[in-house]
Formats: sequence, C-alpha cells, structure tokens
Amino acid sequence: MPDIANLVHEVSTTTGTGNFTLAAVNGKQTFGGAFGTGGSDRFYYFISNRDVSEWERGTGHMSNATTLVRDTVVESSNGNSLVSFSAGVKDLTNDLPAEKQVSSDDLVAYAQPLDGDLTAIAALSTASFGRSLLTQADASAARTTLGFGKTELRAEWFGVTADGTTNDTAAMVAAFAAMESSGLPLILPPGIIMVDAGTLILGNGTTSAYSTKNCQCILGAGENAYLPPGSGVVSGTMIKARSGSSGRMLDVRGGIGGIKMAGFTLDGSGVASACLYMIGVSHSDFERLTLKQFTTNGLALIGRATTDSNIPSWCANNTFKNISITSDVNGSYAAGLYLDGDITSNRDPHRNTFIDVVIQVNKTTQNSYGIMLGMADSNTFIECDSNVVGTGQGHPLCLLNTDAAYPFPQNNFFYGCSLMGNTILVAGPGDIGDHIFVNHTTRDSEPLPSHPKLRGFSDMGEFFGKWLFQSAPTKQIFTSSGTWTKPTGCKLIKATIQGGGGGGGFVQPNGATKGASGGGGGSGGFVIKWLDVTSISSLTVAVGAGGAGGTSGNGSAGGTSGLGTSNVYGKADGGGGGSGSTTGNAGVYTTQGGAGGAASNGDINCGGNGGDAGFMLEAAQGLSGAGAPSAFGGAAAAKRQWGGGANLAGNDAVGYGSGGSGAIVTTSTSAANGGAGGAGVVIIEEFY
Repeated sequence: MPDIANLVHEVSTTTGTGNFTLAAVNGKQTFGGAFGTGGSDRFYYFISNRDVSEWERGTGHMSNATTLVRDTVVESSNGNSLVSFSAGVKDLTNDLPAEKQVSSDDLVAYAQPLDGDLTAIAALSTASFGRSLLTQADASAARTTLGFGKTELRAEWFGVTADGTTNDTAAMVAAFAAMESSGLPLILPPGIIMVDAGTLILGNGTTSAYSTKNCQCILGAGENAYLPPGSGVVSGTMIKARSGSSGRMLDVRGGIGGIKMAGFTLDGSGVASACLYMIGVSHSDFERLTLKQFTTNGLALIGRATTDSNIPSWCANNTFKNISITSDVNGSYAAGLYLDGDITSNRDPHRNTFIDVVIQVNKTTQNSYGIMLGMADSNTFIECDSNVVGTGQGHPLCLLNTDAAYPFPQNNFFYGCSLMGNTILVAGPGDIGDHIFVNHTTRDSEPLPSHPKLRGFSDMGEFFGKWLFQSAPTKQIFTSSGTWTKPTGCKLIKATIQGGGGGGGFVQPNGATKGASGGGGGSGGFVIKWLDVTSISSLTVAVGAGGAGGTSGNGSAGGTSGLGTSNVYGKADGGGGGSGSTTGNAGVYTTQGGAGGAASNGDINCGGNGGDAGFMLEAAQGLSGAGAPSAFGGAAAAKRQWGGGANLAGNDAVGYGSGGSGAIVTTSTSAANGGAGGAGVVIIEEFY
C-alpha cells in the first residue's frame, strides 16, 4: 500500500506529461523529506492546476529530492489517463484517497449491530476519530473494542507487506500479540514476509508456569516445497529470515496446547538455527508446512524439566501431516527432525504422529541426520521419507541413547517409511528400546536395519531383527479347506492365499461353415497377510476349487480362498470363467476371457489377471483364449486352428489359481469343452 504522511504540500510550474520539478511551501513537508527517494508507487499524489481545470490523482516516487515521478495514474481530468498539464502553478499534495478513508460515523454505524461498548466508542472517537484519517493503531483498537473481525485477524491489518523486501518483523510481532490476546486465527497473505530470526514467539510457558496463550491458529496461503531455489516464483506464503539475523524462525513455548498451523513456508535463509522449535507442546496440528534452509534443526520437539510436576512440558499427541523439511546449508550434527527430552524427569516427546513427512539434509564432515530420536517414546511415522545426500557423513535415522540407565528411545513405530543415503545409526552409552518397522521400504536399495532391537519386515516380505524369532520357521500348505492349529511357541504367521482359477469357455459350431473359439479363464486373487497369533489358537482355512471348463457355454468361476471366519484375515476370490459360444461365426469375431478374482483383507492384495479372449478370423482359422497366469504361474496355453482340422478342447491349468484355456472348433458340427481352472492354495509360514 502506498504511504501517506501529514501536511505534505509542494508547488510546480512543470508542463506536459513528464516528471514534476517541485518547490517547497512554507510550513509544509516536502515529498522528498516525507518519503525519501527511490522505489516505485511509494506514495499517493494529488496534482491540481490553479489556473486551468486540470487535475490528476495517482501513485509515484521521488527520483531525487525535488523530482516527482508519476508512476501510476488512478484518476484524472483526462479520462483517468496521464494529463499533459498546461502552464501555471500546480499544487501537489499527499493524502489518503476518499474511498479508503473511514469516519467515526461509519465505525459507530457498523458497531451498533454488534452491541459494542458505547463508552469505549465515545472514548475512541474523542481520542482518535476527530480526523478523517485513521492510523494502523486506530484500526486495531477499533477492531478489538467494536468486535470487528470476530472470526479472524489478517496480518495486513498490522502492516505486513509480504513484498519480499520490507522488514515485516515489527508488524508480525504485533500480529502475533493480537492473535494471542484475542484467540482469533491469524491469516497470512501470499508473498514473502521478511523477518528477523529469533523474534517470532508463540506462548509464554516457563519451567514453573503453563502458557496462558493457548489455542492459537496461523494459516497461510499455501506452500510449495518443490520450487527451485532462485526461481523468483512466489507461491503461497513464505516467512523468510533476513540476512544478518540469527536465532530460530518460530519458537513455541509451553506447556501449551491447541495450536494449529497450516499452509506456509519457514525459510531460515541459512542464518536461522531452527525453523520450528517447540518445547512442551501437546494436542496440536501442523499441516502443509515447508521448513527449509536451517543450520541445526528443521522441526524440533523438546520436553523439559519443570519445577511443577503438574505442568505437561513434554511434546505429546501432536499430528504433523504433509511436512517438507529440507536444507543444503545444515552444519554437522544437524537433524531435520529432532525429538528429545529431559531424561531425569521423564519429559519425553511421545505419541506424536508424523504422516507424509519428507526430510532431506546434506551429509557433513562430522555427522548429520534426517531424523534424530533421543528420549522419545511411542511416536508413529507413516509413509515418511528421510534422506541424507552429498559427500561426508550422515544417517537418515539416528537412535541416540543419552543415559545408560534408561532404554531410550523406545517403542517408536515406522510404517512404509523410506530411509535413504546410509544405514540407521544406533549410538550412546546404553541400550535402546524396541522399534517396529512394517513394510520398511527397500525399493531404492535402502539397507535393512541390522540392530537386534529394530524388528519388522520389508515391503518385499523380508523379516529382520535378530531375536524376533527363536527358531527356523515351519510351514503348512492347504490344498483343500480345513483348520490351521497353532504349533506350540508360534508367535506370528505369514499367510499366502491364492483363489481358484476360472475355467475356459465351451464352443460349438453352427453348421459346417461357422467355427467358434472360447475365452480363457481368469486367475484367482492373491493375498499376503502377516498376523500376530499370540492370542489365537486356530483359524479356519478355505481353499477355492478350480472352475470347471465349460461344457455347454461359459466356463465356471473359481472358488474363494481365505483365512479366518468369514475370511476376515484375507480373501482371494476365484477368477471368472471364459465366455463360450454355441452359435459359431463364418467371419471375424471374439469371445471374452474371464475376469481376474478380487483380493481383500490382507496386507498385500493383488487382483487376479483376466483370461485372454478367443477369436476367429474365419470359420477354419482362429485361436482360443489362453488361461490367465496366477502368482504361481501355470496358465493353460491357447489352442490354435489354422486351416481346419480336429476340434480341440481347452487345456487345463497346471498352476495354483491359474485359468483354463478355451476350446476351438472349425467346420464340423461337434462341440468342444473348455479347460479347467487350477485350484487355489493357502500356505501358512509359522514363526517362533
């Protein structure tokens, strides 16, 4: 917004459409004195010719102490275009345009429906509204007293420009103070908000008192974690550290709870030690944030000791979703995500959930870490990626024990996470507690964890953890339905479940010149299920039969295989039967293959493959539909007729759950049956 100042008035005899040379007026401010030089659209100007009906209103700047540059014309006597001024004396003044001015009558009229405090209104009118122009402080006071903006606060009200150049530190501090005192959400504008690192603080908790400023909400216009550095593109809202400043970008001090942050970037510019640093924060939500260019920590959750044992100064029960944490300016021992607490007072970060958090930091001459867990307990990481890149030393995950008397960190859970760039580092004077990894990602050659307290299995079904099982696994294979009974000492099973394959289609020609071919059967669904059986003694096992080949039309569908009552622990439906034909055709036509069986209720669910279609090019030339292969292979091959010959029945499947092929006939009147689908199977591996 262009600037305004009091009692700015100069005169000029300049003519034409160019810049104006100004002369001072006694008792008035000059434009150069009020606004300085340089920039563009720095202030509002009003020009009027004393002798001719010529006037112009716009925004401009001073190129030097006496030269006014007319940057933008807003309104004029020349159809709102630039005026070519005639000879004569012109008055040049600065004021706020009428449409932007608010009178005390306007405020009082607006306030009446809100049941405002009339005494306070009168006091405000006496103190401030006896003029046409309201200051920023007047506007803030009016909103607070009259109840304006009851649903939100906007950072622009406090002078935030977000232009990427102006120092917005004082305005942001004022906006934070208003947010904390009012309890209203603070809305940040799009653009780049330049602030001094170490100045933005949320909450006032100490070692002896709760924060009295809880339930704060900061919402930006969005963030884009993938804009290339130096692109010049502004996307959403960015709060960026000013060069020469130091400290943390945003400090949250508890015990404090009920915080909500979403939709903005914190950019440390290589000078801020941390982007988001939280002490004693609980039951808060953080979503769609980018934390970048820090030297020590992107996101830190810290518990601390207090003099009052009732103060919850741990960081607990917080949720972080869609967070990007990156830095290529981090120093040694930096951690993109850092969780730690005071071990002697049991103030540990725990029960925090991290979903779709992506972390990348540079390796350094010492060590750097994507994630560092110190005294951290029972936190959950879901589909998170941590990567260390470049040359030097670094680890995607460091589990650091800081006191041999306590087995921390412990009980942290990782689901579908990718830890890239190096191995997991376990360090410290004492042993750590157990950590569980499920579907640990290995698709980019990430190494499997090797420490005995790191237990689980990869996305490829590889188990790890040296004392997860006490003896070699055993196996039971079910080719027909029955009951699995748990062997003594069995703790976990892996069930591989294959549904039955569909049968191929039957065909019959229609007359001596109309051949026919049948479609192939689909394969059954495929399921893998890992199941803790410490409290289970037996399970129902269903094995689906293979679908019969068609004898008068379509092949039959394969049967459903499954585990547990109502297949609750895995269900693999049978493949569909291939289509048959009883009419034949003298020209080109096709018959459809059977659909693949569905899969559900497992940890890995793969639908079956569809059978191939049968086709005829003419009455004596064609190919029947091949059966679909299952996860065990063994599909039935197609039958071919090329120029006539004997009628051919479909082939039976030879692999568990695969489809039978369709039959083919040419110019005779006899029919041929489709091939049978393969029966399903359930394989249960038992771990002790």
